[in-house]
Amino acid sequence: MPWQNTVGSNKWVVLVSALLLGVFGLLSLPGKGYSLANTKDLQSLTIEMRRLYCGAGCPVYTITIHGDGTVEYVGQQFVRDRGPEHLVLSQDQIHDLLKEFDRADFFRLEERAFAWGYHTPRFGVRITVDGKSKEVKSDRYDVGAESGPQARFAEAAAAIDRFVGTDRWVKCGDSRCPPQLLP
Repeated sequence: MPWQNTVGSNKWVVLVSALLLGVFGLLSLPGKGYSLANTKDLQSLTIEMRRLYCGAGCPVYTITIHGDGTVEYVGQQFVRDRGPEHLVLSQDQIHDLLKEFDRADFFRLEERAFAWGYHTPRFGVRITVDGKSKEVKSDRYDVGAESGPQARFAEAAAAIDRFVGTDRWVKCGDSRCPPQLLP
């Protein structure tokens, strides 16, 4: 009855294989994202958002927010004010902004996985905090499903503009700002 030993051995092979697949499956799941709202050292925080050239007259500028609330704006192209400009956000505003990026699960996003439309506004956000740093780039309009990760990320980036109030430096009334000649 040598075939009975083979059947018993096959059961063990199947059982061990299933167990190993389960372990590897658990190990391959993405880890829990880093919570920005629970930052250990807020003074280590830097959020930099760059609105990038799109070929259709999109405003090009950089906003840098530090953990102490200081904000720096520098405009480059198609903006009303090239700056530099400075202001200070409250700690509550900083915390609310970090919650926006937690909703987008920022530290679990892939850096270049998002769609880019031709001649559409693009942006990149780099967050450095507690010794961690990550940058993610995206398109502002081609964001896929409204509840998807790219849409949540685009909304978090738009929150930077809202909290800082960049319209005062970027907008030229109801029309696009003319290009500035670079020095």
